Amino acid sequence: MDVAVSTTALHYLPAPVLASTYRALAALLRPGCALVNGDHFPPEESPCADLTAHVGRRRVERTGAPGHEDEDWESWWRAAAADPELTDLFEQREKTRPASGDGNQHLSVARHTELLHRAGFRHVTPVRQAGDSRVLVSLKG
Repeated sequence: MDVAVSTTALHYLPAPVLASTYRALAALLRPGCALVNGDHFPPEESPCADLTAHVGRRRVERTGAPGHEDEDWESWWRAAAADPELTDLFEQREKTRPASGDGNQHLSVARHTELLHRAGFRHVTPVRQAGDSRVLVSLKG
């Protein structure tokens, strides 16, 4: 395989499961090929968290994401949960959802990088960032 792509999914995996996932993907990729992960990564230092969240919100305001100007993360999930076509999927989601918290593991880019290196990815770098959303590209060694 030449490339594997994930967007806004891997932040739900606990570190041991994420490490296993990265190893499995590394086993599927040929040397020099890429894993691209677009996701939410918290800042390395908590004092920057409010700033990165603010930058992300301002970007949405500036770009005018059509139809989503007033929709935050929680309202998006409420609207999706209200869709009758998604009822079964939301029931399944609730059965596997952690008892507390939002399920986000809040692993930093540094932690992802560490896990990726251990899995066999030689080069790891963000290629895009807006607020706490980044696209991280990793090349298999």
